Amino acid sequence: MSWFIKDNKRTVVFDDKFNESVIEDVKKDLITKALHNSAYDSVTVTFTKKNGDVRDMKCTLREEKIPAEHVPSSANGTYDKDTVRRVFDLDKQAWRSFRWDSVIKFDCEFAKD
Repeated sequence: MSWFIKDNKRTVVFDDKFNESVIEDVKKDLITKALHNSAYDSVTVTFTKKNGDVRDMKCTLREEKIPAEHVPSSANGTYDKDTVRRVFDLDKQAWRSFRWDSVIKFDCEFAKD
């Protein structure tokens, strides 16, 4: 795993140099905290879709960034939280998800003061 800051963004790249189970736990924790963190304007997660395409998704879990009509009143739907992360896609303005094991990297864009 490596990380760097460039052009007002923090980037974290995951590789296979660490124990797989440890890196998965760290990945989940770092991304989940970033998605909730008000210091970041947005988080872009890069992952491999089921069809093999690589996708960049600008997303959040910050309630103030989600339009009122999309804020869930409770945990909607059923999914395995250990394998999937449900997020609000800021570009599509809809809820989407990605598989933890498909994440290649994530970028955090710092909020502008």
